[in-house]
Amino acid sequence: MDITKSDIKREDLKHSLLKRVIIRADFSSMIDFEGFLISLNKSEWFENCFSDYERIAISKDDNTKDRTSAINDSEGLLVSKFSNYQKGPERNTILVISENFVCIDISCDDQYTQIDEFLYMMINILTLLFQTDRYAKIKRVAIRKIDGEIFPNGREADNIFEYFDQGVTDENDRYFQRTYTDNFVNETNNVYVNYTRKVRISGTEPNTFSFVLDIDTYIDSTKLDNLRPNPDDLATIFHKRLNETAFDLFKRGVKIEYLVSKIKNH
Repeated sequence: MDITKSDIKREDLKHSLLKRVIIRADFSSMIDFEGFLISLNKSEWFENCFSDYERIAISKDDNTKDRTSAINDSEGLLVSKFSNYQKGPERNTILVISENFVCIDISCDDQYTQIDEFLYMMINILTLLFQTDRYAKIKRVAIRKIDGEIFPNGREADNIFEYFDQGVTDENDRYFQRTYTDNFVNETNNVYVNYTRKVRISGTEPNTFSFVLDIDTYIDSTKLDNLRPNPDDLATIFHKRLNETAFDLFKRGVKIEYLVSKIKNH
């Protein structure tokens, strides 16, 4: 029986092209930020997660238009930054917590397989937040996944990615860049999506071809009205609504042959 993209689940894959994953939640300001940090550090599940910690002030360079990808609150805001993750191969993982947001930024290496442990980290942090501050309300949650690769020629890229035909891999072009972005709502999971595909050809002969899928899924306060701040509801939001939407879009952006080649024991 022929395998289709709809047959392939996240858990079927050995690994992916993921280069970076960002999980973020924005909420109304905490009443007792320092008290929350003390409770977090006393939590058994958080113990020994990170080996490095520092308090830093957000600089002007940290402010970006894209709320998912980076810290972008007011310049000078003090945040708590945890780094050097100890419970998995993705040691270049950063957790940043402020009075009104939590952001987990994962730089994926060759051993990266799944996002689940970091989703549970976010769910546990938000659950603790709601337990310690009954006035806190979520304003926005998001998962952004950036996949990409550099190829020596366009033909190799075309073996993996969809939607990069129509001459965009013409090896006679020494310098060029194209970006395609779709903004829409996934009606099934009621999730906003910014879906971007980028191709860039640059350099002297032989040219190099850089291909990127940038999948930004998010839910804002207009679609969070009925959220109950408990682990079950948070798990539904992060695992099912956001992450499943992102994975379906990842499958849309790559060839079925590539997906089949990444199936475990295939």
